[in-house]
Amino acid sequence: METIRGKTTMLPNAGWRLRNPCRTITLCLAGLLVMSFAGCTGNEAGSNAGAPSTFSKSTAGAAAAGRNPDGKTLASAHDKGDVKLWDLPEATLRVALPGHESRSRLFSLAFSPDGTTLVSADVAGTIKLWDVAGRKEVASLAEAGFSVYSVAFSPDGQRLAAGGGRYDHEAKKWESAGVTIWDMPTRKIVLSINGHATAVRAVQFGGDGKWLASAGGSGIGLGTDQPGELRIWDPVDGTQRFHFNNDSGFNCLALSHDGKYLAAGCDDPRARIWDVSGLALRKRLEP
Repeated sequence: METIRGKTTMLPNAGWRLRNPCRTITLCLAGLLVMSFAGCTGNEAGSNAGAPSTFSKSTAGAAAAGRNPDGKTLASAHDKGDVKLWDLPEATLRVALPGHESRSRLFSLAFSPDGTTLVSADVAGTIKLWDVAGRKEVASLAEAGFSVYSVAFSPDGQRLAAGGGRYDHEAKKWESAGVTIWDMPTRKIVLSINGHATAVRAVQFGGDGKWLASAGGSGIGLGTDQPGELRIWDPVDGTQRFHFNNDSGFNCLALSHDGKYLAAGCDDPRARIWDVSGLALRKRLEP
């Protein structure tokens, strides 16, 4: 197993304060770190470069969002079980896609690398595949066996990873927490990975598809005060290659476009960035 090397440094002052848990994070082409926070207002969310698109109240209750690789479509997942597609940069609603049970909250969305397929996942463990151009459901994958909080495609689009966990409300503990991987051509499960103490909140494939990161910890809202965990696996045989503990839960992961850096957003709120070529902790962002 590889170990962390290097030092921790502060990111430059972005001109805005971080006061709430980081829910989504993106590393952009120019090296820009874009983050959004729960309960944020005004310039707390978005980036430090330019004004973001403004969406209507139809986005109320959105728990997840994802952008098509061509940058022209945004998908949002909602508490009532529907998925909405928006045209960018106009931020106009194109269509609402019903399909998940009304009580099954959606926490994750992912577009395939070629942009033709959208995946949505809910807390009941149901994963649905949508034809973006046809605006219709094309398939449902076998249930993961746990509440799904994150989904991610491999770079070649041949595999799909889903992270989550199953919580025992009577015992007040997580019965299981891990990642399930499907082969997309056959739509069959090819690997199940366990090892997390609490639900996996985020999954991210490496740029070459040869590793898979999973992260989680506290923050689900079930009173499980656990430290955050980041683990990196071999997505073929499930061998663990790296493990990092954090004092607060991880909520999201993002890979830079050149595949060199992995960013993680935290509950407290902070962000950490690793050089994944050597898995060295490079930078840390905090209030």
